[in-house]
Amino acid sequence: MASINTIVKRRQYIWLGIVVAGAAAAIGGGL
Repeated sequence: MASINTIVKRRQYIWLGIVVAGAAAAIGGGL
């Protein structure tokens, strides 16, 4: 269970990074 938990958390952080990077790129391109 612990290993699955860490994988899920890691995946959430990866998605967070993608969303933040995408938002930054969209804002930078818009400006």
